[in-house]
This record gives sequence, structure tokens and C-alpha cells, in this order.
Amino acid sequence: MHKKQAAILVVLACGILAASAALNPSEERNDETAYFGLGGIEGTVTILNHQVLGKTPDNGTSVVFQRTDCPKAFFGASTDINGHYSVALSKGRYRVIMREGTHEGETWNVLAPSQVRFVEVGGPGTKTHFDIEVFFPK
Repeated sequence: MHKKQAAILVVLACGILAASAALNPSEERNDETAYFGLGGIEGTVTILNHQVLGKTPDNGTSVVFQRTDCPKAFFGASTDINGHYSVALSKGRYRVIMREGTHEGETWNVLAPSQVRFVEVGGPGTKTHFDIEVFFPK
């Protein structure tokens, strides 16, 4: 398993725990409540300026969402061959993070200048559509 995939699995596990903790304190904390209490975000990541293909889906990349009211809560998703991603999250506001590079301290933000950086997730069972555009510096 690659480091990136392992990190995403850890982030997703933490996300399920955070979703469970976000429930009304008077509710019983069980697996079924956590499972059905999730909403989510889905969309497509598109590279605007690929050096060979121009505008094209960004496949095999990672998208990270940070919960704005809990700065240590990060959730990740990977794109498929068509640039599509989907991530289950609890209701709340999230900041989107996309960086390029291989080592911490040596990455750069690749979100397009016009890209909205925050997204709201609705209540249980809802899916928020959120497309992401990235732009690579030349």
C-alpha cells in the first residue's frame, strides 16, 4: 500500500469517528447511527492547463477536506480515471485543500485562482456536488 493510500485510509477512519461524535449527545453512539448520519461531497477534479492535454480530468489525485470548526479533522478522497471523487462527511463546513509535490515543506497549492475554497455539507443522506479546478504553475 502506498503512503498516500494509507494516509487516506487513516483520514477516512478519523472522519467516521468525527461524524459519530457530531451526533446529538443524547443519541446512542452506535455504528448504525454513525453510518446513516453522514452526508457527503462528490464532484470532478479538472486540470485547466495540463502541458500536453490542456483541460483534462485529474485522475489518481488526492483531495483533502478540512472541517472549519475542527482544524485537526481532515478527510481525504482519491479521483478515479475520469477525475471523479466522492467522500462521506458529517454536516458542516469544509475547506478544500489540493497540493502538488512529494515532501512536506516542498509542496504548492494547485487550486485554480477562481476556485471556491469552502463547501457546506448538508444533513444525513445529502450529497453536495462540488467540482474542483486545478492550475499548475509553469
